[in-house]
Amino acid sequence: MPDPANHVHGDHSLSSAAQKSSRLSCSPGSVLGRHYPQKWLSFRSAPTDHQKLEQQYQEIVQLQAQLHHQVLHDPLTQLHNRRFLNESLPREFARAKRAGYPVTFVMADIDRFKRVNDNYGHACGDVVLLKISEILKENTRESDILCRFGGEEFLIVLPGMTPEQARKKMDAIRQIIAATVIEHAGLSLSVTISAGVAGYPLHGSDAETLLTLADDALYEAKNGGRDRVALASPKAPDRPPVGPA
Repeated sequence: MPDPANHVHGDHSLSSAAQKSSRLSCSPGSVLGRHYPQKWLSFRSAPTDHQKLEQQYQEIVQLQAQLHHQVLHDPLTQLHNRRFLNESLPREFARAKRAGYPVTFVMADIDRFKRVNDNYGHACGDVVLLKISEILKENTRESDILCRFGGEEFLIVLPGMTPEQARKKMDAIRQIIAATVIEHAGLSLSVTISAGVAGYPLHGSDAETLLTLADDALYEAKNGGRDRVALASPKAPDRPPVGPA
C-alpha cells in the first residue's frame, strides 16, 4: 500500500515542476519567464532580391498602363483621341466587312464655341467641353468609339447602326444638349451642336471617305442654321461658305 506521505510529496513535486515549466514557457511579451517590450520581440525579415524585383516590375507595369492611357486619351475630357481612332478604325472596318454589318460616323461640333471662350474665358469653355463630353458618354454604347477629334469637334463611330438610325440617335442627343443649362462661376449658359452623318456601306467603304462625307454633312448643317443633324449624300458636295463657327 502506498505511503500517504510519499503520495502527497509526489503531487507536490509534480505541482512544483509544472509551475517551473509554466514560468519558463514563452508567452507574448516574455522570453524564458522574463518580460520584454513587445516591439523588441517583433521581427520582420528584410525584402529579398526577388521581392524587390517583383515590386519594381509591378511599378513599371502600372507606369506603362498610365502612359498608354495618356497617349490614347484627350487630357481634358478623357475621351479617346485621334491616335486611338487611327489604331482602332482599321480593325473596326475589318470586322464590319467580315460580319456584314454597317458602321456609321457622326461628326459633331459645338456651335459658336469661339464666342464662349471670347465672352466667358477658356475656363468656361473647358467646362462646356466637359459637359458635352459627359452627355455624349451617357448616350453612347460601350461598343461605340467616342473621340475628341479636335478643339470643339467630336467624332462618334457607331458599329452596327445605319446612317438613318444614327441620325435619329444624334438628333435626340442634340435636343438633350440644347436643353441643358451649364453652370460656371455664377454664370448659366446653354449651347447647341451641329452634326453630320455618313456610313458604310451606303456612303463609302473606307474610313477616309466617311470622315470626309461626315465633315461635309456637318458643314451643311452649319450652313442650314446650326443646331441640326444632316445626313451625307453619297457624293460629297462642294462646301458652301459658312460664317463663324
